[in-house]
Amino acid sequence: CDFRLLDESASMLTVVDALSTAGQNKKGFVELHEAFVEAGAAAEAPVLVVPMWSFQRVREELRLAFPQYDLPIGVIEKELPPVIARSWKASRAAWAEAGGEAPADLEQLAALESMARYGGALAPVG
Repeated sequence: CDFRLLDESASMLTVVDALSTAGQNKKGFVELHEAFVEAGAAAEAPVLVVPMWSFQRVREELRLAFPQYDLPIGVIEKELPPVIARSWKASRAAWAEAGGEAPADLEQLAALESMARYGGALAPVG
């Protein structure tokens, strides 16, 4: 089944992590597992949560930022997800090692408006 994140402030990887954890805990998340079964999954099937990235958008952003390169969509689809996963795991490990405490500078960084590239120029998101 597919989930869509409609809240722009939601972290896709945080949602994937939460669903993966819930997917392994059938007793603690009975309603979630019942919904999976109702959607057609086998009752005892393992839950695998995999993010689906907008690779077309990624390719366009790369083309705008680096017009001298042309990466085929197949290369992006194959190579980017493992890099994102490794980066996410390394980031989580660094936060855990730091005791989960956010550096003081992080509040200032988090207050900055999200930006995206449209037509080659940065513009506010939302």
